[in-house]
Amino acid sequence: LDRAKAFPRVSLSAELADRAIRLSRKNVHYYDELVSPLERIGRDDLARCIRRKLAQYHRGPGWKARMAKLRAKAAEFDEGYLNGNLKRVKHLLGLY
Repeated sequence: LDRAKAFPRVSLSAELADRAIRLSRKNVHYYDELVSPLERIGRDDLARCIRRKLAQYHRGPGWKARMAKLRAKAAEFDEGYLNGNLKRVKHLLGLY
């Protein structure tokens, strides 16, 4: 981006990134991919900021609610389309 003429030269600080980054299920994987390239170019401050944001997203206040919804949808799918076989396999493997 340093050589790109299409982008204005803006100094991106970790503080600005912290305020600007809003993770969602639609964009979280893009930020996960940014950590290594940022470290390679020496922007450890931005990599740490993104790691912190990712940790907050995955373990934040809504994490348990998101997991409960996902489990409920999986159970509904299992009962509706798999005749409860996923639940049976889960119990056989001791993953209940």
